[in-house]
Amino acid sequence: MSVPLTRFKSVRVRDTLLTAAGTAALHLSAGRTLDSRRDGGVTFLRMKKNLKIIAAVLFVAFIAIQFYRPARENLPIIPEQTLEATTQVPENIQQTFRRSCNDCHTSNTDWRWYSNVAPVSWKMVEHVEEGRKELNFSVWATYTTSRKLKKFDEICEEVTSKAMPLDQYVWIHWDVKLSDEEINSICEWTKKESEKLAAMP
Repeated sequence: MSVPLTRFKSVRVRDTLLTAAGTAALHLSAGRTLDSRRDGGVTFLRMKKNLKIIAAVLFVAFIAIQFYRPARENLPIIPEQTLEATTQVPENIQQTFRRSCNDCHTSNTDWRWYSNVAPVSWKMVEHVEEGRKELNFSVWATYTTSRKLKKFDEICEEVTSKAMPLDQYVWIHWDVKLSDEEINSICEWTKKESEKLAAMP
């Protein structure tokens, strides 16, 4: 049985067209993939450049803020005015205060190295100034009796509620955190001293 020549021609044309279409599709797909990769590469490079700019700006800003240095002062201490000179303070309480309280509540702050680095230095100076204003063991003798009684109550209340030492201070100095035993000792001491003070004429 003979097959018409025109059929062979149509089949060959069809196959040729299919092959050409497939080849074109492959080239188009490859082109899109290359374009996609090229666009992704450009985006990555752009992001990398922006990150470098941001890092440079932050670095310059960090250097610039170092030029603002708030005063870090340790005021002169008159020994006769201190808490220890005017009140009976057991040695264990003194040790606890030295470790956990005196940096912000005396005029003898230990200004550690990071107190020279802004913006940490700004916050530390602020905390010390506020702490001394609220309670300063270095000038305890200058307080009135009513203020001393109030401060004794507040000391126990602050350590019991764990408001003191400040969380920010504990984060940096993990060893200043008070134990339950230390808190109980402080409260027993403040109660005893309050009673003695209240009984004085």
